[in-house]
Amino acid sequence: MMKHSGNEFAEKMANTPGYSAVRNAQAFVVISAPGGNNEMGFAMANASCAAENMCLAATELGIGSRFMMGPVMSLAQEPIKSGVNLSEGYQALVMVALGNVADEMKERTRSQDNIDYASAE
Repeated sequence: MMKHSGNEFAEKMANTPGYSAVRNAQAFVVISAPGGNNEMGFAMANASCAAENMCLAATELGIGSRFMMGPVMSLAQEPIKSGVNLSEGYQALVMVALGNVADEMKERTRSQDNIDYASAE
């Protein structure tokens, strides 16, 4: 679907050798809202916050996770749409992919040189 989406970025990604849109995850959580995203964007903001909390909890449990929006396009098309079983009137907004990680997760050290603690005076 991505290869023929008309979205330049999605088509480029889908044509990359070895690319897997779902990153070979073992499970997915689909976060939806009635009617999809609303005009003010609150539904997307709430769905994204819920997804981020799931990713943080998964990391704490040693489970790999990934916040995903790209594959959500496929959830509106058959045969995938009927397999997801969204309630009537709900539209998928974001997904969280969950699974085993290929490498052991290690804590990363990040540079603090790019943070500016400017005063708000």
